[in-house]
Amino acid sequence: MNKHIIFTGFKNVGKSIMAKNLAEKIGEQFIDLDHIIEMLSEKKFSRKLTCRKIMQLYGEKIFRDLEVEALQHIIKLDPCIIALGGGALSRVENQILIKPHFIIHITAHPGIVFERSMVYGKPAFFSSQYEPIISFKKLWTERKKIYQKFANLSIENNGKIGEAVHKIIKQLSLT
Repeated sequence: MNKHIIFTGFKNVGKSIMAKNLAEKIGEQFIDLDHIIEMLSEKKFSRKLTCRKIMQLYGEKIFRDLEVEALQHIIKLDPCIIALGGGALSRVENQILIKPHFIIHITAHPGIVFERSMVYGKPAFFSSQYEPIISFKKLWTERKKIYQKFANLSIENNGKIGEAVHKIIKQLSLT
Protein backbone atom coordinates (compact mmCIF):
# COMPACT_ATOMS: atom_id res chain seq x y z
CA MET A 1 0.00 0.00 0.00
CA ASN A 2 1.65 3.23 -1.10
CA LYS A 3 -1.31 5.57 -0.59
CA HIS A 4 -3.68 6.16 2.27
CA ILE A 5 -7.11 4.56 1.99
CA ILE A 6 -9.53 7.27 3.07
CA PHE A 7 -13.17 6.71 3.99
CA THR A 8 -15.58 9.56 3.48
CA GLY A 9 -19.34 9.97 3.67
CA PHE A 10 -22.06 11.54 5.77
CA LYS A 11 -21.98 11.27 9.55
CA ASN A 12 -23.35 7.93 10.79
CA VAL A 13 -23.07 6.00 7.52
CA GLY A 14 -20.57 3.58 9.06
CA LYS A 15 -17.24 4.97 7.84
CA SER A 16 -15.30 4.29 11.02
CA ILE A 17 -16.57 0.77 11.59
CA MET A 18 -15.88 -0.19 7.98
CA ALA A 19 -12.45 1.45 7.96
CA LYS A 20 -11.50 -0.24 11.23
CA ASN A 21 -12.77 -3.60 9.98
CA LEU A 22 -10.79 -3.21 6.74
CA ALA A 23 -7.65 -2.25 8.67
CA GLU A 24 -7.94 -5.38 10.83
CA LYS A 25 -8.51 -7.61 7.78
CA ILE A 26 -5.53 -6.34 5.78
CA GLY A 27 -3.22 -5.61 8.73
CA GLU A 28 -2.96 -1.85 8.38
CA GLN A 29 -3.14 0.96 10.92
CA PHE A 30 -6.53 2.67 11.36
CA ILE A 31 -6.88 6.34 12.28
CA ASP A 32 -10.18 8.08 12.99
CA LEU A 33 -9.77 11.78 12.19
CA ASP A 34 -12.28 12.70 14.91
CA HIS A 35 -10.00 11.18 17.57
CA ILE A 36 -7.07 13.26 16.34
CA ILE A 37 -9.25 16.40 16.42
CA GLU A 38 -10.21 15.59 20.01
CA MET A 39 -6.53 15.15 20.95
CA LEU A 40 -5.68 18.50 19.33
CA SER A 41 -8.54 20.13 21.22
CA GLU A 42 -7.02 18.89 24.46
CA LYS A 43 -3.74 20.66 23.64
CA LYS A 44 -5.47 23.81 22.41
CA PHE A 45 -8.18 24.17 25.08
CA SER A 46 -6.47 22.33 27.98
CA ARG A 47 -9.31 19.82 28.13
CA LYS A 48 -10.40 16.98 25.93
CA LEU A 49 -13.64 17.74 24.15
CA THR A 50 -15.74 15.65 21.80
CA CYS A 51 -16.13 16.89 18.26
CA ARG A 52 -19.75 17.71 19.05
CA LYS A 53 -18.69 19.79 22.08
CA ILE A 54 -15.98 21.64 20.12
CA MET A 55 -18.58 22.58 17.51
CA GLN A 56 -21.07 23.71 20.18
CA LEU A 57 -18.58 25.72 22.24
CA TYR A 58 -16.32 27.20 19.58
CA GLY A 59 -18.29 27.04 16.34
CA GLU A 60 -17.78 25.44 12.98
CA LYS A 61 -14.81 27.59 11.89
CA ILE A 62 -12.65 26.59 14.87
CA PHE A 63 -13.73 22.95 14.49
CA ARG A 64 -12.92 22.91 10.76
CA ASP A 65 -9.55 24.57 11.41
CA LEU A 66 -8.71 21.79 13.88
CA GLU A 67 -9.90 19.25 11.34
CA VAL A 68 -7.55 20.63 8.65
CA GLU A 69 -4.66 20.61 11.14
CA ALA A 70 -5.41 17.01 12.12
CA LEU A 71 -5.60 15.83 8.50
CA GLN A 72 -2.37 17.67 7.61
CA HIS A 73 -0.68 15.71 10.39
CA ILE A 74 -2.14 12.30 9.47
CA ILE A 75 -1.52 12.61 5.73
CA LYS A 76 2.25 12.83 6.42
CA LEU A 77 2.26 9.46 8.18
CA ASP A 78 3.03 6.14 6.51
CA PRO A 79 0.06 4.94 4.46
CA CYS A 80 -2.82 3.77 6.63
CA ILE A 81 -6.59 3.66 6.67
CA ILE A 82 -8.29 6.90 7.65
CA ALA A 83 -11.92 7.67 8.48
CA LEU A 84 -12.82 11.31 7.89
CA GLY A 85 -15.63 13.18 9.57
CA GLY A 86 -18.73 13.78 7.46
CA GLY A 87 -17.98 17.44 6.77
CA ALA A 88 -14.22 17.19 6.29
CA LEU A 89 -14.46 17.65 2.53
CA SER A 90 -16.31 20.94 2.92
CA ARG A 91 -12.86 22.54 3.18
CA VAL A 92 -10.83 22.88 -0.02
CA GLU A 93 -7.61 22.33 1.97
CA ASN A 94 -8.82 18.85 2.90
CA GLN A 95 -9.93 18.11 -0.66
CA ILE A 96 -6.39 18.89 -1.86
CA LEU A 97 -4.83 16.73 0.86
CA ILE A 98 -6.90 13.63 0.06
CA LYS A 99 -6.91 13.85 -3.74
CA PRO A 100 -3.77 11.71 -4.36
CA HIS A 101 -5.06 8.88 -2.16
CA PHE A 102 -7.63 6.09 -2.60
CA ILE A 103 -11.01 7.48 -1.51
CA ILE A 104 -13.91 5.25 -0.52
CA HIS A 105 -17.31 6.88 -0.25
CA ILE A 106 -19.62 5.07 2.18
CA THR A 107 -23.31 5.72 1.85
CA ALA A 108 -26.47 4.34 3.42
CA HIS A 109 -30.21 4.90 3.20
CA PRO A 110 -30.82 8.59 4.07
CA GLY A 111 -33.75 7.80 6.39
CA ILE A 112 -31.58 5.50 8.51
CA VAL A 113 -28.73 8.01 8.56
CA PHE A 114 -31.07 10.79 9.68
CA GLU A 115 -32.42 8.62 12.52
CA ARG A 116 -28.88 7.77 13.65
CA SER A 117 -27.91 11.45 13.47
CA MET A 118 -30.76 12.44 15.78
CA VAL A 119 -30.01 9.88 18.53
CA TYR A 120 -28.27 12.47 20.73
CA GLY A 121 -30.52 15.34 19.71
CA LYS A 122 -30.06 17.79 16.90
CA PRO A 123 -26.44 17.60 15.67
CA ALA A 124 -24.32 20.70 16.18
CA PHE A 125 -23.57 20.92 12.46
CA PHE A 126 -27.25 21.25 11.49
CA SER A 127 -28.36 24.79 10.76
CA SER A 128 -30.34 26.36 13.59
CA GLN A 129 -32.59 28.19 11.13
CA TYR A 130 -34.21 25.02 9.79
CA GLU A 131 -36.00 22.00 11.18
CA PRO A 132 -33.54 19.09 11.59
CA ILE A 133 -34.95 17.11 8.63
CA ILE A 134 -34.58 20.15 6.35
CA SER A 135 -30.97 20.72 7.51
CA PHE A 136 -30.22 17.05 6.99
CA LYS A 137 -31.65 16.94 3.44
CA LYS A 138 -29.81 20.12 2.46
CA LEU A 139 -26.47 18.86 3.79
CA TRP A 140 -27.03 15.35 2.39
CA THR A 141 -27.54 16.78 -1.11
CA GLU A 142 -24.59 19.21 -0.91
CA ARG A 143 -22.14 16.71 0.54
CA LYS A 144 -23.15 13.78 -1.66
CA LYS A 145 -21.89 15.70 -4.71
CA ILE A 146 -18.55 16.34 -3.02
CA TYR A 147 -18.14 12.74 -1.84
CA GLN A 148 -18.91 11.42 -5.31
CA LYS A 149 -16.52 13.88 -6.94
CA PHE A 150 -13.54 12.52 -4.99
CA ALA A 151 -14.50 8.86 -4.61
CA ASN A 152 -12.53 6.13 -6.32
CA LEU A 153 -15.12 3.68 -4.99
CA SER A 154 -18.63 3.99 -3.54
CA ILE A 155 -20.01 1.33 -1.21
CA GLU A 156 -23.51 1.15 0.27
CA ASN A 157 -23.65 0.21 3.95
CA ASN A 158 -26.71 -2.00 4.10
CA GLY A 159 -25.79 -3.22 7.58
CA LYS A 160 -23.68 -6.13 6.36
CA ILE A 161 -20.25 -4.75 7.23
CA GLY A 162 -18.39 -7.96 6.40
CA GLU A 163 -19.84 -8.09 2.88
CA ALA A 164 -19.07 -4.42 2.24
CA VAL A 165 -15.49 -4.82 3.46
CA HIS A 166 -15.08 -7.89 1.26
CA LYS A 167 -16.19 -5.80 -1.76
CA ILE A 168 -13.65 -3.12 -0.81
CA ILE A 169 -10.85 -5.69 -0.54
CA LYS A 170 -11.76 -7.08 -3.98
CA GLN A 171 -11.64 -3.57 -5.47
CA LEU A 172 -8.36 -2.73 -3.77
CA SER A 173 -6.72 -5.82 -5.23
CA LEU A 174 -7.69 -4.61 -8.69
CA THR A 175 -6.24 -1.12 -8.29
